[in-house]
Amino acid sequence: MNKYIKFLGAYLFVVGFVFVASLCVMPKKADAYIGGFNPEPGWGIPADQRDILAHCDERVPIQSPGFVRWISIAGNPLQQDISVPKGTTTIPLELHLASVVCTGRSAVLQTTFQFGPIISPGAESLWGQTTFLNHTVFYGPGNFNNVGTYRHTSVRFNYSPPGGFNTSGDRVISVDTRSINQFASGVRLCVGNGVRVANDYEFAPCTISTPSFVIRVNVIDRPTTIGIDASGSCNAITGWAWDEDVPLDPVRIDMWSEGGTASGVGLTSVQANIPDPYVNNTWPITGNSPHRFSIDVRPYINYATNGPRTFYLYFLNRNSDGVPSSWELRTVNVNVPNCGTPFSLVGTGNVTLDPDDEDATSAKFTNMGVSGFSPTINGVTVSRKYTLIRAGQPDVDLGSPSNLTNQTIGSGGLAFPDEIKGLPGIKAGDQICYTITLNPGAGRVSPSTGTVISGSGTAVSSPPACKTIANKPYVSFYGNDVKAGGGFEVGNTGTCTLNTTSSITTSSSAKGSGSVQFAGFALGAITNFATASLRSSTPVPPDGLKFANFGSYGANSCTHDYYNDVVSAVPAATPWAGGVLPTTNGVKYKATGPVSISTSNIPSGAHVYVYVDGDVTINGNISMNQGAWTDKSQIPSFYLVVKGNIYINKSVDRIDGVYVAQRNTPTTKGIIYTCTSGNTPVATADLYDECGTQLTVNGAFLSQKVALLRTFGSLRAAGNDNPYPSGTLPKSCPGKVSSTEKVCAAEVFNFSPSLYIADSPGPATTSNASEREYQYYSLLPPIL
Repeated sequence: MNKYIKFLGAYLFVVGFVFVASLCVMPKKADAYIGGFNPEPGWGIPADQRDILAHCDERVPIQSPGFVRWISIAGNPLQQDISVPKGTTTIPLELHLASVVCTGRSAVLQTTFQFGPIISPGAESLWGQTTFLNHTVFYGPGNFNNVGTYRHTSVRFNYSPPGGFNTSGDRVISVDTRSINQFASGVRLCVGNGVRVANDYEFAPCTISTPSFVIRVNVIDRPTTIGIDASGSCNAITGWAWDEDVPLDPVRIDMWSEGGTASGVGLTSVQANIPDPYVNNTWPITGNSPHRFSIDVRPYINYATNGPRTFYLYFLNRNSDGVPSSWELRTVNVNVPNCGTPFSLVGTGNVTLDPDDEDATSAKFTNMGVSGFSPTINGVTVSRKYTLIRAGQPDVDLGSPSNLTNQTIGSGGLAFPDEIKGLPGIKAGDQICYTITLNPGAGRVSPSTGTVISGSGTAVSSPPACKTIANKPYVSFYGNDVKAGGGFEVGNTGTCTLNTTSSITTSSSAKGSGSVQFAGFALGAITNFATASLRSSTPVPPDGLKFANFGSYGANSCTHDYYNDVVSAVPAATPWAGGVLPTTNGVKYKATGPVSISTSNIPSGAHVYVYVDGDVTINGNISMNQGAWTDKSQIPSFYLVVKGNIYINKSVDRIDGVYVAQRNTPTTKGIIYTCTSGNTPVATADLYDECGTQLTVNGAFLSQKVALLRTFGSLRAAGNDNPYPSGTLPKSCPGKVSSTEKVCAAEVFNFSPSLYIADSPGPATTSNASEREYQYYSLLPPIL
């Protein structure tokens, strides 16, 4: 009996050892196996372990429940091998226990399986904690005493050997196990011999065993990580590369020509050793190790080839020991016509007209050449053209030189000597141009030879350097002086604001310029304006009577405030609504602008004075009787005094009298425009077409500013202007239909003695006409 009990105790110990963590119940499988148990492969039990369970009742002593245990890769109970990158520190594993009831013995037992620390070759201590795995089998009466009742329990843990996994091979994992044969009230008990438990069974004491399991670890090499910035770069192929196995070392890169290592040619070898914080921050790279590369491909391009070229980049992959293990290939296509050094040549040149661009007889082409470029460009054709361009007619070649072919243009460029070409029969509006065409003038060249890459070069014509034959209208003054810079006095105070920078500036040419018969005065400068225009003895033109940069006219600086005359008139001025001018002798007329004056004639003996508070538009000629007079009282006079602007319509060709335009505020108006469309000055672009009528002013202008806008005539005919000598034949003014003028100025101002002698408006009605009249002249101006 004692022998039997001892055997039973040993048997129960084994049962207790196997009872570890039961999680599922599998149905009974009836087949030919002894004990009636057939574990299927789908249960996730390795084949050798399934065989043990299937034949558990054949073992001596009989183990019921039968049990097996094994270790697998976590998540797959059948996987006992794994591939990991070199340097991996941890592998997730899983410890399994499975049991099956394979006899009909009656007993109830709960047991616990305990393991820890795991030991592998080299006595590596993997962890120090103790992990308990419960696997419970109820063996006896109830639902779980049927033969074939199956339990499968597992627990996961991490296998982390010191230094990580650096070599491939089997890992033998030993588990320190302990059988606990009773678990009561949450306490694990190790029940020894002589203790009665449940139906007087005696259990063997707790035992310790160290089963071993094998996991195969395959350490693999990690590939190099590669990035190419862009394909087709003409100057360089750039990117980055780093090897996770040797993350601090630069990666070697070999570049081969078409065909790679199979049939190509090795071109260069570089290291990815250029610092780039972006790469290090983007990838898990510690430290500041460099990983960017740049390969200059220009030395390896055949620039005469049209089309793409393929470069083969081989990146050397190494393992963690630094030993080369493989090459990784990347290909990059470069479009050759887009490569090489870009260039753009520029032709240069100037045109100068002699003696000027108003009446030129020849053209001088200067500073002609081609800008330089580095590197040298070979095989350039240079074409130069000297051309007269006339609207509506074919261009005229002025004698262009022959083309220069196969020119080499380096950093010094090309320079050509100046040339002069005659200009017979030129007209206003003609253009004299110099154009240079370069073929090729833009493209790409080989940086080493200067050869233009096939398909990349294009011809370039520089914008023509042109000078236009211009009409330069001018103004002529006869019988008086021209004065600039004096201001209108305020009321009768004698004070005014002077413009000390006021100047007189007109056009000029070799034939002449704007001019005055007598003197020119200006507080500022006088430019291109002739004085003493008809004199042949001292003082002679153009500067004989020029008085510029005065600064002040002293006591005579202020111009009379004409508009104040009507304000102070007693009785008040007579109202006037515009239109044809009134002709009542000696009456002052007043109107509020804007008003328009149509064609009017001041008869003999009439003295008309019109004052307008606002703008005035003159739409028709204003003339005064020209005599002959038998008495000074017959000499008519006309004064238009405007507190605003005076607009002279473009169709008007004559106005007689004195025209005064004062400001209506301290800063605005006070301008006389000589060419307008209604009360709007003609636009600058339309002056030549719309303002070609000569304007003759028999009288004088007094204003803040005069805008001389007429475009009649040109300085070509200014050299012999003289309206006075008797018998002078009519003068032809080039470019105009009219041929009756003696003067070709656009605006002609004639100030005759009759303006001095005739009555003028006095400052007040109390003044006596005799006090403001000349009786006669003993000498004609100038009176200087």
